[in-house]
Amino acid sequence: MAAIRLSPGNINRESAMTTETRAPEYKEADRQMAGQPGIPAAKARQAVMGHNVRYVLGFGIAAVVIAFAIVYLVYFV
Repeated sequence: MAAIRLSPGNINRESAMTTETRAPEYKEADRQMAGQPGIPAAKARQAVMGHNVRYVLGFGIAAVVIAFAIVYLVYFV
């Protein structure tokens, strides 16, 4: 395969992003994923969502809102 030499003066979007200029490992990955459905969310994130993450996020946001309300009341009222 011949290398395409691109300089800022002759860059063409269509020719710069063709499949011939992509690395071979991308072509292999595209071929492997061709007929497969998407992977489930738990496998994509590589972990289970748990350990009270929802509660930590909720209490953290509530604490920030309360802190900003206190700052507003002290300095602007």
